[in-house]
Amino acid sequence: MKIWITYLAAVLMGAAAAFLFAGDTAAIALLEQVSYFISQAGVFVSIIFFALTAVSATAALRRDSMLGTSFAKVVVWSIVSAVLSLVAAFGFLCLVPAVFTPAAGDAVGLTENLIYINSAGLSNLAGTFYNPVLAVANSGSSVLAVIVLAVFFGYFLKPNSMVIRPAYVVANSFSEAAYRMATAYSKIAAFFVFFLAALRLMVTSKAADFLAALGWVCWLGVLLLVLLLVVYPLTFCLFTGFKRNPYRALARALPAALLALLSGSWLVSAPVAEVLARRSLGIQKKTVSFTTPVFYLIGRSGTAAVAFFALVTMTRALGIDLTAQQQIAAASACAAYALLGTFHLGHEATFALLAGAAVLGLGITGFETAILTLIPVIEGAAALSDITAAVLGAAAIGNEAAVMPLPQDAV
Repeated sequence: MKIWITYLAAVLMGAAAAFLFAGDTAAIALLEQVSYFISQAGVFVSIIFFALTAVSATAALRRDSMLGTSFAKVVVWSIVSAVLSLVAAFGFLCLVPAVFTPAAGDAVGLTENLIYINSAGLSNLAGTFYNPVLAVANSGSSVLAVIVLAVFFGYFLKPNSMVIRPAYVVANSFSEAAYRMATAYSKIAAFFVFFLAALRLMVTSKAADFLAALGWVCWLGVLLLVLLLVVYPLTFCLFTGFKRNPYRALARALPAALLALLSGSWLVSAPVAEVLARRSLGIQKKTVSFTTPVFYLIGRSGTAAVAFFALVTMTRALGIDLTAQQQIAAASACAAYALLGTFHLGHEATFALLAGAAVLGLGITGFETAILTLIPVIEGAAALSDITAAVLGAAAIGNEAAVMPLPQDAV
């Protein structure tokens, strides 16, 4: 069965389970524990996967004199997609009065310490994410360390001598083993989608702040459609000279996008995205294994757009009408802080929203509880758009080859 059919079926089954067990506190508590395990398992697999695949991919790109070009293309894609996403969000906000009213008594004093929120603190606040690889570090920033070290080591693993080639072959073998692990993970993740869908629907259907902001969530969904169906395909066409169909890659990214939306984590869906990019789109392993972790570090166009949309709409609802110059400044702040999302594992968009508001002096007192309630929505929307942009970016940057399902295909 096609993986996207499996994932969609899991979402529908999760919705049915949420309907059957609606209001059951014991079921919600169980699903929260399962969700916690899923977040840890996904990050754990991603860290191992990045560590094993980025080494051989970097070495292969350097062997073929493609490393600098590939990195430059990732940077350009990230900048172009971020600018177009923020422009689309800016135009969208000019046309749509997407506001909602905070419930009385929402102020809980969160805004006084926005700048000092770190990954562990915000994780405790929201109650979901922390980095499971304690041997590496105790914060989400360890993902950055793993990626940087893998690329750094892979740079010197260039197989240009007889002494280095055996090590390169071993690294490539480990990379193939990692893809086997990711393939198994992508199949098991269908169960993750079921549990996450059930939990999200059961929790949000009973949350007063979520129901009060339901119209806002719908407008956010429209913005996501604009990003997915217009902005990212346009960026893809600009990179490929309008010679390839971006919607083919977009359709193949659906399973990873669903997992990202429900988990609210880029990392949880990253192995699925890489497997789909390689097996379904035929992108060379060396390209997708290098571009995906680099996109995790700097490809935050969706995070910036979602944070900017949330920031402007919340300030509007509080009676603060931002000028065009202030909105541009807000967009720039959200984009800048989105790049620091690596240090706030699982809460990248929320951090960009809160830190951007604090730096610009935009008071959002009265929305703190609403923000906490909407964290799954904000993070899910940001993760969905970012992982989709990463798959399309890898497809645009890499040369599509024939789909080679055998594990021994060339790097």
